Amino acid sequence: MTTQTIDRFGYQRLPGADGVTINVAHRGEGAPVVLLHGFPQTHLMWRMVADELSHDHAIVVPDLRGYGESDKPEESAPDTYSKHTMAHDIVRVMAGLGHDRFAIVGHDRGALVAVRAGLDHPETITQIGILDVLPTMDTWDVLHGVDAKVAWHLYLMAQPKGLPEKMIQSVSDEFFASFLDAWDPTGTTFSPEFRQHYVESSSRSVPSIVADYRASARIDLDMDRADRAAGRQLTMPVGVISQDWGSQLGYDPTRIWGAWAPDLTYEPIDAGHFMAEESPHARRRLHPSAPHPLRLHQGEGREHRGIRRTGRRMSISSTNRRLDPLNPQPLLVGLKPGDRRRHTMLEELLDLEHQGWKSLCNSTGSDFYGQIMTSDGVMVLAHGQVLDRQAVVDSLNEAPPWRTYDITDERLIALGDDHAIIVYTGRAYRDDDEPAFIALMSSVYTRQGGTWRLALYQQTPVPAQPQNPTPRAA
Repeated sequence: MTTQTIDRFGYQRLPGADGVTINVAHRGEGAPVVLLHGFPQTHLMWRMVADELSHDHAIVVPDLRGYGESDKPEESAPDTYSKHTMAHDIVRVMAGLGHDRFAIVGHDRGALVAVRAGLDHPETITQIGILDVLPTMDTWDVLHGVDAKVAWHLYLMAQPKGLPEKMIQSVSDEFFASFLDAWDPTGTTFSPEFRQHYVESSSRSVPSIVADYRASARIDLDMDRADRAAGRQLTMPVGVISQDWGSQLGYDPTRIWGAWAPDLTYEPIDAGHFMAEESPHARRRLHPSAPHPLRLHQGEGREHRGIRRTGRRMSISSTNRRLDPLNPQPLLVGLKPGDRRRHTMLEELLDLEHQGWKSLCNSTGSDFYGQIMTSDGVMVLAHGQVLDRQAVVDSLNEAPPWRTYDITDERLIALGDDHAIIVYTGRAYRDDDEPAFIALMSSVYTRQGGTWRLALYQQTPVPAQPQNPTPRAA
């Protein structure tokens, strides 16, 4: 097997927990970020994300213990492959590189390690990003009846040591390739070279991969339950990007994640499980050039833009403002490329939009819009109603609150320094059994006395599009 590497990254073997050695790729300077891979993959799944983030961050990309070129110790105790132990590996590796505080982003299995790192090492983990998984305890809770077949491998590898390893080893290439194929909706995510790398690497790691999964049905589950009983939560900001599994399996992901992470971002995405390789849209969510759901900023303490409300919990949501390299049409119109004013203006106006939606969720909308609208401002609503400022205030005094919302696909049209239009897709939800209200929304702002004021707000409703997520690992 030819060893693959990430271009321009240096490699080291560094000590983890209990004498295990971890294979680590690293590059860049700035705020440190660890990227943890999932199943059935290696650190190479992050190659595109890592290369781009390394221009602004110190990026560290390890193979988890039991995977890739990292050590694969025998499963000699229940915690050999617990997420507690694997998280300790990462903390030790980062300390070896001189980082005592860092952000961590994980996909699939790596995301479970990231969550455990946040629970066990809150003084060390500054932010957590999660791609396409639920917490261990909740994964088992949402799997019921025939729908659980999407996670059949969890049940196979949860069995006592011996038989699962023999069964998988006998057809290992076909076993691991089946997940790469089934969870790739386009069939084009992996080049033959990388597909073969993942298959061969996983086939060489059958006992340790099974041990990793077995731990999730035992010690990892016990630790999650103990933390829940003790009321422990993730104290740092947490961002989640996922397929829309809730609609298929009948759960609310914002409620599940919100129980663990009070400072939560959640964004469903139209991509398959291997979104870090498949989807430029998902990769842009990790870019540091603007606020975004996973919030990998240069420093700590920066204000986070956007709010998603779930019950009484407030969570943060926004989308990336960087240009899509595959679609060069700008999201910021009317300002010269590279002009920092465009980012400032977009952030200011997007923040006002989020403040408005927050007020609609907590029943303070009449106060907010009564202050922000110009004296002759109007709202043009979805069903053709045109309301002046006083009519808006009167209407919102009687309106029921929204339960949650999100904003995506923002565009800024700058009309000079003191006038601009922000356009986006908004989704809002009231009762759980009601369909989302989805509309294209535009707001015209003018700056008066140094303060942005809303002159015109307009909605154009669009029908909800059903989503058909592809199966994913846990």
